[in-house]
Amino acid sequence: MAEIVVVGAGIAGLAFSVAAARQGFVVDVFDRKSEPEVPSKLSSNVLAINRSSRTFLEEEGVWALIAEQYRTPFRDMLVKDGSGSGCVSFSADEIGITELGHIVDQPALCTALIQVAQSFDSLRLNWSSHIDIHNFKQGDVPLLVGADGIYSEIRERFRLQKIGYDYKQTATVCIVKTEEPHNACARQWFLSKGPLAMLPLSDTHEVAVVWSSYESMMELEDYAFRSELLRASEGDLGRILSVGRRYEFPLRQQHALQYVEEGLALLGDAAHAIHPLDGQGANLGFGDARALITE
Repeated sequence: MAEIVVVGAGIAGLAFSVAAARQGFVVDVFDRKSEPEVPSKLSSNVLAINRSSRTFLEEEGVWALIAEQYRTPFRDMLVKDGSGSGCVSFSADEIGITELGHIVDQPALCTALIQVAQSFDSLRLNWSSHIDIHNFKQGDVPLLVGADGIYSEIRERFRLQKIGYDYKQTATVCIVKTEEPHNACARQWFLSKGPLAMLPLSDTHEVAVVWSSYESMMELEDYAFRSELLRASEGDLGRILSVGRRYEFPLRQQHALQYVEEGLALLGDAAHAIHPLDGQGANLGFGDARALITE
């Protein structure tokens, strides 16, 4: 019988499950989606992973399983206000470290987490499956973990209150090829319609774009999108040579007023969802996982 049931096999749920299994707990993980396929190429779904999260993933044997082309270190960060009147820059060299963080492909990270999870006999991954939440009661297992995202059924079922609001923005993500190399620098512009980030990838002339805006970018033709991106990025990386497939998702801020109670805990977006502008969502989720297994 499982000692811990985790609902949600995203990166936070999987990371916690691996850490719990390593400590000897019997863990069942349930997720409605099917098992993700091993990625065959880099996606536009990337995460900014800080040094603390990297250490956690190294300790759990996950980091080494992410191929180098799916994790790109960045040494510098440049943040501009978008009007040309001011900027702030950070450098790893200034504080005597090798990098500020890594840009990591999320599907590749999930694959690595699953690979480690499958190495434990005490950890069972149940894909395309779910528990009967409405008939599930606290105390049915010693610990029930809701890692099931911003619209968490676990949070709603056990009436853990939340506060939040819609940003009225969507984030457009894609991979673009640029004329100039990114030089391992993560760049961000704060524009009147929302922040734009261009994040370095393993190809020195490719960056992942995360563009949050009050206006949708999906209806623009590629040439128009390239033109808008060139203008917004002030030509810092030269011409935009090509644009990969674009995706869009809505943005919302949300915070559960209570993360834990007897026999129940929330992780990741189920507990707190934030704007992607500072790239800390995944790091907060890993912080949750580490805190829960060590407290």
